[in-house]
Amino acid sequence: MLSKKSLETFKLTSVIIPCYNSGEFLPEAIASVVNSGFPEVELIIVNDGSTDPYTLEVLSNLDSNQIKLLSQENQGPAAARNSGVKEAKGEFLLFLDADNLILPGYIQKASSLLKANSRLGVVYANPIFFGETDSISRFYPQPYDIKDLLLGNYIDMCSIVRRQVFADLGGFDEHRDLIGWEDWEFWLRVAQTNWEFHYLNESLFKYRIRRESLMGQSTAMKKDVMLAYLGAKHGKFFHKQLRSAIRTNKIVERRTIQFWLKKWFLKSS
Repeated sequence: MLSKKSLETFKLTSVIIPCYNSGEFLPEAIASVVNSGFPEVELIIVNDGSTDPYTLEVLSNLDSNQIKLLSQENQGPAAARNSGVKEAKGEFLLFLDADNLILPGYIQKASSLLKANSRLGVVYANPIFFGETDSISRFYPQPYDIKDLLLGNYIDMCSIVRRQVFADLGGFDEHRDLIGWEDWEFWLRVAQTNWEFHYLNESLFKYRIRRESLMGQSTAMKKDVMLAYLGAKHGKFFHKQLRSAIRTNKIVERRTIQFWLKKWFLKSS
């Protein structure tokens, strides 16, 4: 899987997979990377303090010639991803959850776009949902618009990010109140820079729906705690964007204005 060709010729993409007791799904995720059709890939697995015997067995049997395995005490997915990036060599970073899959062509298409546009920082695509699909848990990617991103996240963690963007922002915020939403907070920080987003309107990864996943376990109380944290950190930016939206008449009649003022701006003041 790992290319022997010089990085001066090919821009390596590092795929980083955090793993916490996800041994049941991890081999499928790894196989999806191996079968991605893109040879210039570095695969890094970060064992975030797994305790499940089966997961530990799966991790112990990984091919060390193809996969770099890192281990740390349990610190959460954001910390695991940050640890993976510290050891990564790629110019581009793909963040894949251990229970999800990438489809052939994703890395190739995204890396080509990143190489062609030096201002492009994030490339994201559409998911194919599978697993417990009777759940109402869904998100719907769309072309980038900061006003819509403020109202809710539509960019999944399974995106390809230029390493320089990650470095500029200092990585993912590891605060425990953000677990399950750390991708949204990261995109909001990217939105406050000059880096650009690109939406690939194709289904290029598979998103497994599980009720016991972090997002599946989300409660209204957890979300309120998360929103309060975001408000304290980004309240001024939210308020500026809402004022701009009101001036352009884009969301004047939407009740979401009251929601944002209550949840973010007022709590951050």
